[in-house]
Amino acid sequence: MVCFNAKATDATKRKIDDFISLFAIALKHHSDHDRPFIDFPRGVTSLKKLKAHEHVGVLFVYMLALHCEDFLCIFYGPGGGMSLDEEKQFHDLFEMLLCFHQWMRQETISRTVCQQCIKPKLRQLMHSYKLTCNWTIGKGLKTPKFHQMLHVPDYILRFGPPSNYHSGPSESNANILAKQQANRTSRTLSTFEQEVSMRLSEHICIDAHICECLNQTPAKQPPKTKSWGGTQFKIMLSDDDNETTN
Repeated sequence: MVCFNAKATDATKRKIDDFISLFAIALKHHSDHDRPFIDFPRGVTSLKKLKAHEHVGVLFVYMLALHCEDFLCIFYGPGGGMSLDEEKQFHDLFEMLLCFHQWMRQETISRTVCQQCIKPKLRQLMHSYKLTCNWTIGKGLKTPKFHQMLHVPDYILRFGPPSNYHSGPSESNANILAKQQANRTSRTLSTFEQEVSMRLSEHICIDAHICECLNQTPAKQPPKTKSWGGTQFKIMLSDDDNETTN
């Protein structure tokens, strides 16, 4: 998404945010609860203003917008910086990413499909992502996170569908248990881990003591992610004798 807006000027990005907001208004009373979250009051052109669970929704509205002539005029016009070929490449890439995400959300996944079809298709997706985005900042796409995508089919065969070990709903705990505590240290490399553990222990003790004084149970952090398509957690078992991985 950063690459998609990389050549756009600030004025063009504001036009993009205004145009995307129209989709949230148009689909506000839509009854399909299986579609991604698409209400972005802070815009879509800056990842700093988006939460992790909203990224799929951004891809979804971009896919819709790329079929609108008014939206294409924003990119093809002054300040857009995108050619017709680039638009086609991003359109195809967004479509493949959304299809792959939907496939990953399945409750049952065929072992035969995972072994014979998904590996070459995933390699094709990553190749398209690499050519389309052409990310060169820092180490580019030469990172363990990008390489690990090749092993997703192997993880599915070993552990079942990703919904068994998806850690997205608990990701926000890192803000309280790690980031906030790290900001309260001296940030000295030799003692950093020890200081973080001490700050975390202090945080837990203080929180428990305050709740005890108020005769309350420790407050639970409200969920910061929105469930898409039903419950967030399902426990499914894998059966090696069957053709599907549950």
